[in-house]
Amino acid sequence: MNSFPNTLPIVSYDPHHQDYQSLQEQVVLQLNFAQNTLELLLETNPQVWTPTAFTTGMAELIAVDDCQDKVIMDVATGSGILGIVAGKRGASRVIMTDFNPEAIIMAQRNWEVNALNPDALKLFHSNCFEAIANNSQLKESVDLIYANPPTLPNISLDSSKQLENIENRSAVDWNRNGDRGRLVTDALIKEAGQFLKPKGEMLFVTTSKQGSMTTWRLMEEFWGQSIKNSGEDPLDYEIDWQEREDLDWAVVKRLDIPLASYYWDFLPLYRQLAEEEGEPNPIIERDGKLYQKLYFIRAKKPLYAIN
Repeated sequence: MNSFPNTLPIVSYDPHHQDYQSLQEQVVLQLNFAQNTLELLLETNPQVWTPTAFTTGMAELIAVDDCQDKVIMDVATGSGILGIVAGKRGASRVIMTDFNPEAIIMAQRNWEVNALNPDALKLFHSNCFEAIANNSQLKESVDLIYANPPTLPNISLDSSKQLENIENRSAVDWNRNGDRGRLVTDALIKEAGQFLKPKGEMLFVTTSKQGSMTTWRLMEEFWGQSIKNSGEDPLDYEIDWQEREDLDWAVVKRLDIPLASYYWDFLPLYRQLAEEEGEPNPIIERDGKLYQKLYFIRAKKPLYAIN
């Protein structure tokens, strides 16, 4: 039984519709995954990011993952969607983190909306891993880490002041992180491994806008051996995780998606940084439209994080 007022309007999620961020507060999005075998409801809030192709691509992978009786961590949870999918797939415990205090409220609310066990959820208001870095109970306690990190560059908003005037912050403001839009992604690569059990794994999504060569180098440094595409873009491939053999991490899904309008102002910056840093072209132009590449990366617990 779902726990939300019957008076709230329900909108069926259409993956081809680009802008659910403009929905008014307290509209309920209805989403279906795993060939319509899993239904999920999310209340919307203008201060919390609504699902995009990043999110739904992750959710589809999680919906067919083995979450039964597992401990899950959803980093930069936003609406709570990834952790909620894991909860609906039988996770015994879900840990959610986010820097946006409104996201923490909405993730809790959406967990309740989907009638999941309240005792199975733990939420942390945290800038990356700061709030849980010294939590000994969480170290090496997690089976699976899922993350859809924010990707917008932070060129005007001082992150140290991001908790001021919270009521005036939009979801776009909360999506800004670091000069390259990499602050959360880099923290994930460098720090997440310490929370995984010895046989734990991480699944996250990253983009060509953020620099695929940088992502490949950091994953090689912190997580170990993988494939490197022989072309310009080292992450431009896709393999079945079950057939990885001795690889420590790999791209398990690749998508090209249209570049949403809220990224357009950053196009000169993306291209400038790519040229300066020797990165592949961050944006694809095809048939008069702009696209970005999405890379869904899966990795097993890295050696650096094994005691």
